[in-house]
Amino acid sequence: MFKVNNLRFVLSSIAFVIASFVAMYAINRFVFANSCEPTYGGGLECEEGFNLVKEVKRGKIGDESDDYDKSVEGVKKGEIVTFRITVENTGEIDGEDLVMEDNLPEHLDKTFGALTGDIEVLDNGDSIEFFIEAKVKDSEFEAGVSRCAINEARLKGDLNEDGNKETIDSDTAVVCYGDNVTELPKTGNEDVVIYTLYGLGMIIVGLGIKRFTA
Repeated sequence: MFKVNNLRFVLSSIAFVIASFVAMYAINRFVFANSCEPTYGGGLECEEGFNLVKEVKRGKIGDESDDYDKSVEGVKKGEIVTFRITVENTGEIDGEDLVMEDNLPEHLDKTFGALTGDIEVLDNGDSIEFFIEAKVKDSEFEAGVSRCAINEARLKGDLNEDGNKETIDSDTAVVCYGDNVTELPKTGNEDVVIYTLYGLGMIIVGLGIKRFTA
């Protein structure tokens, strides 16, 4: 009976931690991200929210295939890949004087598009897309290199109105080429979430064991 109660405590604690994390994420993402709060004097202070998504596909802009994803594999010599960067205003007010910057890896050559894009105004709820075409450098294939090149794009803006443009959001897409690539590198923050939940769960487990064995 003692062991059963102990196990129930541990399992329920872990479930509570996971449920709390999911609830906090949902509240932050869907409630507070698009809210305006009243200020002294009768005004409103509205949250600014922007989201950047980076994707890639094999082929050029306008090709029949529109299968954008977070990564492409098996890219051949001379083959064109297209990156799509989508910037969305998820806040309650219009965004002004934003900049998209793309950090193209040294292993790729740009064949079309610009690596920077100015966004003078982005109304709340609206989005804008940027497209960049590139190909793997011939020297990579001639050297027999197998690699996954990670391409990052960033959205910058002066949200603090102090004259400095800082990174608001960023995302990556991956291009893999060569014959010996066996595993794609992870992109985004999935690992951070997993390890955070794992760490919190282990703390709860430790506290439960200490409590019931003391």
